[in-house]
Amino acid sequence: MIVALTIKKIRNENWFSKIMALVCPNKINFEKKTLGPVKLLHITINQRNKRIPWKKLSKILKKKTQNILCQENTKLPKKYGFSRYNSTCLKKVLCKNAAVNVLKLSNINPNKLKLSLFDPKAEHSEILKELILFSNQVNVVTYNTSKYLKDQEKMMAEYGASIVGSDNLDLLFKSNVVIAPNKIMKTLPISQSCLVFTSERSSAPLKGIIYHDYKISVPQIFNSIMPPDLDPEYFLSAVYDKYNICEIKQIIPKNCLCENKELSIKDIASKIFYEQ
Repeated sequence: MIVALTIKKIRNENWFSKIMALVCPNKINFEKKTLGPVKLLHITINQRNKRIPWKKLSKILKKKTQNILCQENTKLPKKYGFSRYNSTCLKKVLCKNAAVNVLKLSNINPNKLKLSLFDPKAEHSEILKELILFSNQVNVVTYNTSKYLKDQEKMMAEYGASIVGSDNLDLLFKSNVVIAPNKIMKTLPISQSCLVFTSERSSAPLKGIIYHDYKISVPQIFNSIMPPDLDPEYFLSAVYDKYNICEIKQIIPKNCLCENKELSIKDIASKIFYEQ
């Protein structure tokens, strides 16, 4: 079960609300929702004063105080076992889906496009069968080259496509597009015009045009259970982690974020720089 928490601050503007703040200071409401296999417990606290009954709530929830879905600015007390849900699993999926759909719309000659996958732990080899449709040679930089050796042989046999796998970062140097689903932890040798799709802001300085966040629309089916105060991607990430719903894995982002600039998939597709 997924547990979500909403704290509604109620202003005591009249005599009645001030009395309620004394008699019933912070009422806790529980609402259970179900959608197919997805089970959600939505807790709403109507906060009339500063004292949120965390201790009481922890006793009610027992072992369900960890990985609570809530707004980023909600301060959960660790001493009662509370922790906020945080995961990049869905962002990695959205990163790959965004990159593939940008490439589809770009209509660039596969002989012209230099495409690379940066996958240090060899966790994203499944995307190769899609990437080879857009470039005659896909470079893979990984520290687990043995995992990609099997893929190289398979792709060559089935599609006649060339997959070059190596732990040498210099393979990325002439790339027009780099897909790096995991957080980039080191500076990569890429050009200023290179498009990079990743799931988080890099912890190292990077050249290039870096897309690190993705905006989505919630499939209508999930609107009935999603708490209105939660970010859609954040909520669906929890559902995806817990229940592995296929519909979520197929979501294509509406827009991608580069620093504070937001662009559509179509706009990005027109900005891929390559030698004519």
